[in-house]
Amino acid sequence: MTGQSDEEWWFARSALLGEVAPDFADRFPDVGRLESESAPEPPPADDPVPYLERQALETFTVGLGVLLDGIEAAVRRAAAP
Repeated sequence: MTGQSDEEWWFARSALLGEVAPDFADRFPDVGRLESESAPEPPPADDPVPYLERQALETFTVGLGVLLDGIEAAVRRAAAP
């Protein structure tokens, strides 16, 4: 444990990227594009849910919705005359 939040830990390490890989932006231009796009609003500082847990829940929720939509479409096809 570092005593830092995930966001603080990653932010501290991201500053070293320029030293470790000075040509990173040339080698991986899509990362630069992603960085320049607007990021989602960060969670409130008092949010008790860790970042990775929040992301996992969102991914699960979207995936479950897609799965259920597929099941509904299959049931409708099977019931069609």
